[in-house]
Amino acid sequence: MMQLRPALRRTHTRIAVIAVAVAGILLLTAGWTALRSITQDNMDLMARSLIYNVEAALVFGDKADAADSVARMVRNEGVARATVRDAKGNVFVQWQAPNLWPCDCTAGLVKVLGLHPVEREILSYGAVIGHVELRSNGQRMLAFLLWGLVALVACMGASVVVGHVVSRRMH
Repeated sequence: MMQLRPALRRTHTRIAVIAVAVAGILLLTAGWTALRSITQDNMDLMARSLIYNVEAALVFGDKADAADSVARMVRNEGVARATVRDAKGNVFVQWQAPNLWPCDCTAGLVKVLGLHPVEREILSYGAVIGHVELRSNGQRMLAFLLWGLVALVACMGASVVVGHVVSRRMH
């Protein structure tokens, strides 16, 4: 009978940890999927807004105004690189975020997170006069996943402590 109590206590603890882990992983997966979709939609909306801001500069060949507009719009929006090309495909202006990582791993991170570049045409009176391309840096999604993992580990630790307390009181 004495050996049964520790075995039951370990079993209750394992069940609690597994239940919290499964629930946490499911919530992280659902949150990641929703956040990825929202991030892609946000990049698409930003590309559309950027089109309206650089259209006149592209028509009149004002690279300084276009560069200023691009930098103001995408600086704090999770964009790694924004490129505006003319109708011939030549780079008109390009903005790139400073690399905050000790390595150049932004492209790999974005690929792992499942984010895709957004490219939209710039039209003027129905004619294509250029393209806008935005690439996400994925930092907001990475922050979400890391904080989610921290919360998951904290919940698992709390469930272990509570499981031990409850199993001791039950016996």
